[in-house]
Amino acid sequence: MLMFTKALIVARYTFQEMLKSKILWNVALLGFGIALMTFVAAEFTFGVPDRVALDLGLGSLTLSSYGITLLIGINLIRKEEESRTVYLIISRPVSRVAFLIGKMLGVSTFLVLNLFLLSLVTVGVVLSLGGNISSLALTAMFFSMLEAIMLLSVVVALSLLANQAIALMGAILLLVVGHAINETQSILYVQLRPWLSNVVELYHLVLPGFYRFNLKDLVLYQQELATDQIVRTFFYWLFYTTGLISCSAWILNRKNLD
Repeated sequence: MLMFTKALIVARYTFQEMLKSKILWNVALLGFGIALMTFVAAEFTFGVPDRVALDLGLGSLTLSSYGITLLIGINLIRKEEESRTVYLIISRPVSRVAFLIGKMLGVSTFLVLNLFLLSLVTVGVVLSLGGNISSLALTAMFFSMLEAIMLLSVVVALSLLANQAIALMGAILLLVVGHAINETQSILYVQLRPWLSNVVELYHLVLPGFYRFNLKDLVLYQQELATDQIVRTFFYWLFYTTGLISCSAWILNRKNLD
């Protein structure tokens, strides 16, 4: 309980620090961009500007979450090491695990706030154009938040294992492959080679499947998503993210900070 209390204190200061960084200005910029591009696209879409707005809104959610997560996650612990702030914090005493959980919780809260505000902008634009927001669209927005937190866990884990450049490239590679891997299974070239199919299956067991959180096509084409799939995806996120944070804590506990 004491460790959790200290983690919450670290999370609060991390969240406040991020609020001061003016990163939330991206909400205003992206919101203006969504409205402007929707107005322009409406002239060429013949009666479906609300769908254009929803498409742009979901895309903006994704791009914003990726940009902020990669930018901040890659420096989340390393910045504290370089500024030597981490030495002051862990001597208070605050355990390394509490410090890590607090930092990630603070950034995760900021990510959720950022995506929630962008979601409100998207909903507002769609409704103002006479469109409707389905439960699937809201689920897609929620899944964007889950994906951002899982990506943050991936980036932080990589940043503890390698330098900034390698960690950033590794995170981007995992993100791209994590979205493409599902389509890879349906390629005939892969299906005709059992060993390659086994590699793809091994990927699913070990590396992150970000494609699970991409509901954009389902939303735009008004398809349905089974409730059990939503539940499975949520528990996949929960166990995978928890596992990544546990690995990061294990690495940080054994990391030489002298």
